[in-house]
Amino acid sequence: GLIYSIEDIVNDEQYNHRGMIEEVEIPHLNRKLKIPGMAPKFSRTPGRTRWPGPQLGEHTDEILRQYLGYNDEKIRQLVKEGAVIL
Repeated sequence: GLIYSIEDIVNDEQYNHRGMIEEVEIPHLNRKLKIPGMAPKFSRTPGRTRWPGPQLGEHTDEILRQYLGYNDEKIRQLVKEGAVIL
């Protein structure tokens, strides 16, 4: 049988009709993003996405410092190189 790509899933009429693809607002990017919807779907409690997740870079500083032990200089270098967003 057919193996769907992400593009196939997002564009599939049945997936969309069943609400399996949701659009969420990403305020800091000023755009909407399509994400997988809740599964399985129940008639009385279908569920929905209430929060799309943290902002891009929201926890980067914390992770670099607390878990990787990076200092200010190392973090500035990563930002300068475009490797991370704060």
